[in-house]
Amino acid sequence: MKKIKNTLSMLLVMAIIMSLSITTFAATPLKYGSLTVSGAQLSGKDVTIVRMFTASVDDKNGNNIIDKNDTIAYELDSAWKEFFNQKVTSKEEENVTSEEAYNYVAGKNEQDLVAFAKEAKTYYNSNSSKFDALVNTQKADENNTVSFDKLNTGYYLVLPENGSTNPNRTTDAMIVNIPGEKASNLELKTEYPAVEKTVGNDSSHGNSAQIGDDVKFILTSNVPNMEDYSKYIFNFNDTLSNGLTLNSESVKVTIGGNSLQNDTDYKKIIKKNTNDTVLRVEFSNLKSVVEKYNCKAGDEIKVEYTATLNENANITNSPNTNKAEVEYSNKPGTNETGKSESSITNTYTFDIKVHKYANNDESKILPGAEFQLQTADGTLIKLVKENETTYRVANSKEVDNVVDTFITVEAGDINIKGLKEGIYKLKEINSPVGYNKLTKPVEIEIKVQYNLDGSIEKNHPQYIVNGKEPSQDNVVKIQNKNGAFLPETGSIGTIGLTALGIAVVIAGLCFAPRKKKEQK
Repeated sequence: MKKIKNTLSMLLVMAIIMSLSITTFAATPLKYGSLTVSGAQLSGKDVTIVRMFTASVDDKNGNNIIDKNDTIAYELDSAWKEFFNQKVTSKEEENVTSEEAYNYVAGKNEQDLVAFAKEAKTYYNSNSSKFDALVNTQKADENNTVSFDKLNTGYYLVLPENGSTNPNRTTDAMIVNIPGEKASNLELKTEYPAVEKTVGNDSSHGNSAQIGDDVKFILTSNVPNMEDYSKYIFNFNDTLSNGLTLNSESVKVTIGGNSLQNDTDYKKIIKKNTNDTVLRVEFSNLKSVVEKYNCKAGDEIKVEYTATLNENANITNSPNTNKAEVEYSNKPGTNETGKSESSITNTYTFDIKVHKYANNDESKILPGAEFQLQTADGTLIKLVKENETTYRVANSKEVDNVVDTFITVEAGDINIKGLKEGIYKLKEINSPVGYNKLTKPVEIEIKVQYNLDGSIEKNHPQYIVNGKEPSQDNVVKIQNKNGAFLPETGSIGTIGLTALGIAVVIAGLCFAPRKKKEQK
């Protein structure tokens, strides 16, 4: 009996110890959590979170997140009750309970939940003033990320700044438990309106042109998803640098391949400033234009135009930059707009310097040599004389100071500006007095390669003179030679020899008769 009592006592003690252990190691209720949101093009844009349910969580496995292992009680926040009253049909006259709202959401599959998130977003946008106490808005950093800390545990609606979505998606909104596994790194699927600007005919961001050339530019975007909007503002803003003159009549706009009419479908606005020109293609309501031409989300919107490279163009490694962006509606029911990242193109034009020297002395300039600049096929390139040593390519409309040739001077090398990449010829028309004229033109090739962003690759441009090794030196060195004095007939030496011969003959004639007399 005593043994039985001792055994029972030991079991009681063990039970007490175990109960104490359970109490000691019981899960701590979660009170707060954090949310990290990231997504392409999110930098500088607002992300708003709205609490829908407050959660009371018993973190059973101690991992500090809400998951299926936990005991959770969700309480609907009162601002959402009218929304859920519309969803739970039996509650037309009285407020829905938290349990009924919970069951409504819990019974949805993933596809249904996406549609539910869209409906919740629409309701919030129409009744945002009711949610002030439940809302937290922050702006994403330069790394396209935004973090929310010290959030009450619960079920949240996550809303990136309104923009547009992929045509295959119907909403930007997402729903997440906080704290939760998804909340630690929530990747938004939003695709904001963007623009891609290219130059030339090869869809690149960099090219070169000769002063007077027309350069083609193309701006491409896509029709956004506008389901949440009755009116949708969409504008292209394109800034041309001072070295490019917009040809206003060349502007052409299409949607889904359909040609649009200025002042009917869109409005073309051109603003000339001191240092640039801005082309604005303005859609006051893109949605109505899209419906008119039976287009859909994802269809291409394209703006095409040309601009002439002018006498103000930057030379060589300093580009003539164009920068385009789109402005778009980002809040249904308002005229508020967001802005895309800029898309940039660079148009370059180059120069050469002509260094004329005599014989083997490169240190001195040989003045008086007259040249023509020609294209590879021998076509004359007309030039404008800016000063004694500087010329630039003339455009077709210029008359003043336009010349066909240039002449080397002692003041310095002749600088010729405004050339695109390609092959050129320098033909000597007249040589300096006393020097031989070149028998054939000097051939110069300008070669350029571009990076993906339109900038010039390292070690470019390259200059190749008469097929020699490429160099980054744009000085074209041209030698002229003067000939040595050629011998002539009747020179001083020949005259002396002839006179000596004549003297010998005369002496011989005089000496012979005298000798004969002596012999007699």
